[in-house]
Amino acid sequence: MKKISFFLTGLLIVIVVSVFQACDNDSEDYWKATATVVKPEGENVPSFVLDGGTTVAIANTNASVSRLEDGERVWIYYNILGDIEGYDKYVRLNGYRSILTKDVIEFTEEMKDSIGDDPVRVYDIWVSTTDFLTIRFIMNVPLYKKHMVNLVHNTEEEYEDDGYAHLEYRYNNMNDVTNRIEYGTVSFRLGEYSKENGYKGVKVRLNSSENGEIVYTYDYSKLTTDQSVGWDDGRDEPETEFE
Repeated sequence: MKKISFFLTGLLIVIVVSVFQACDNDSEDYWKATATVVKPEGENVPSFVLDGGTTVAIANTNASVSRLEDGERVWIYYNILGDIEGYDKYVRLNGYRSILTKDVIEFTEEMKDSIGDDPVRVYDIWVSTTDFLTIRFIMNVPLYKKHMVNLVHNTEEEYEDDGYAHLEYRYNNMNDVTNRIEYGTVSFRLGEYSKENGYKGVKVRLNSSENGEIVYTYDYSKLTTDQSVGWDDGRDEPETEFE
């Protein structure tokens, strides 16, 4: 009986180890990333450019990609199948989620109350090679009112003429918060403040809930990595609605 027991125990260990190894192998090619949609007029199936410049073609998908628009910002969830001519990656697209995308606005003193400057908890912030500034943040979700996020060019401030675009990230919690925490993602089109207009980078000022007023500096010549790319463990953070 002891021999049988030891044999069964050993067999169980082998099975469990094999299962976990198989899971590890599967997870190695399961990814999520922020991306910009590339969809020429007349095409039904888009491709994507990840934020570091990696180009991605879709091999197959069950997602409704025909509704995606050129230039749209999305989270994509995919398995890497290999390489294909003309693109860096060939993938199975498992799904996508749209990202709120806004333009930079001109700030004046009259807008102060509506734009707000409430403290923010930034989880990650980066600039893409496709000229978007993307911010992931943590927020206390509202009970009734949607919170507002904006990237502004403050015309009331005088900034150093150092070759950088000087912008401010503004958050208005509408005086409506609960104790429930969720993540949010927003992208801003840099537009006239991009490298194509002669800027060597961008400086983003924000009111941090942990460190007070701080400035993030990004050099456009050093945008070489897909900062937003990572393994997808199937436990995507919930995101609340805001505007």
